[in-house]
Amino acid sequence: MRNQKQKARLQQSRGQLFICCMFGNCGSSVLSPRIPRGIPDCGHKVAPVWAENDCDLQQQLQVGDVYPQCERSEIDLPLSGPVPDSPTASEEDNASSSASDRTVDPCNAHVRSSIPSTLRGLDLEELLAEIKAGNCTKTTIRSLISKLSEDNQASRELFRSSGVAPSLISLFFSANLAVTDGTGARDSVDERQVNHVLEESLSALTLLVEDGSTSHLMATPEFLEVVTWYMSLGRKDARENACSLLEKLSLNEAFKGTIGACSGVMEALNTTLPDEKHLKLVKMATKTLLALCLLQENRFRAVEVGAVASLLEMLPRTRSATAEKALATLELLGTIEEGKAAIIDHALAVPVLVELILTVSDRGTEYAAGTLSSMCRDNMAMREAAVAHGAPTKLLLLIQSDCTARANRKANQLLKVLHKLWVQDPCTGGTKAIHY
Repeated sequence: MRNQKQKARLQQSRGQLFICCMFGNCGSSVLSPRIPRGIPDCGHKVAPVWAENDCDLQQQLQVGDVYPQCERSEIDLPLSGPVPDSPTASEEDNASSSASDRTVDPCNAHVRSSIPSTLRGLDLEELLAEIKAGNCTKTTIRSLISKLSEDNQASRELFRSSGVAPSLISLFFSANLAVTDGTGARDSVDERQVNHVLEESLSALTLLVEDGSTSHLMATPEFLEVVTWYMSLGRKDARENACSLLEKLSLNEAFKGTIGACSGVMEALNTTLPDEKHLKLVKMATKTLLALCLLQENRFRAVEVGAVASLLEMLPRTRSATAEKALATLELLGTIEEGKAAIIDHALAVPVLVELILTVSDRGTEYAAGTLSSMCRDNMAMREAAVAHGAPTKLLLLIQSDCTARANRKANQLLKVLHKLWVQDPCTGGTKAIHY
């Protein structure tokens, strides 16, 4: 008789809850194996399984496949058939509907909470109203930065069209702030708080600079002076934000002349290049200087502030990507007489350029060979220095390598110039039977 009862208990369909009470509270709920995934549910009944008192079971039965953050206390398991002594389908429906009325579905709450905060109109309007009214705090600006940093194009467009950028720019020219010593620095009664707000505002503007109307407001001489001051004398984060802003503005052809002509911009970029502690800042400054030197007028300005010496002295310690941009800038500066003279007069020009051939990227090698070729073409001292530092050997290896067509052409041109000196120099090694 006892065996028959046990057999009847085990003859239940898959997915039904067993309550044996043999092990006390820890055994209050035990599930039979679930129906494997992939088997369609063809209208089978659904039994509500309550797993409130079993923590381990609740962790195993999370429905994270649909809602990863949802932890439901009521889980529906499909049954393969009718269960003996179970309530009818109508009774189950009534029971489940009454239970759902009494409880709040956490999954629905999760869906509501997953709506991006940038799309909540009330919060957005309040934030924009505070900024436009000038009642900005560090927390307010950081909230704006957080919303702008979200990967939501619709919210970004909403911020750009709301006029928040002009409000942020106007903070730097607020009546409560005064310009000191004409450098663009701002001062106030509560100087520390004001500086924090302005630095955070500068960070927010770097996220809004891609908008055309906003960038035109930033490319004014007055605002560029402010950016230049923060790049030169600001804290680390403020310097990076200011340089990032200049970098993005310099990519626009219409702004290159205005930025280069602004007082202090070239000086700030030049003084940043030797900074060994902030490699990220050096990389952005090099990229900005290269973009500005695409305009010929800015090449004269860069040479005047000593950019040639700064570039040559930073090359031995820079990484490949930054070195490539620095070499490209040097080649551009060598296209004007003032820049060529500055390169020839610098003691590191030949050894650095020869050393970097075949040691940086293909483009970097091309720029180094091009600069060296233009310097040696009309200057005997540069030719002798190039031969003394082993330039012909490097150039021969460059020709035999898989280099760019322009690098190959520049290497051949330079070898023709150095040929006579190389075969006459008794200190040089290698074959001397070179014919062109």
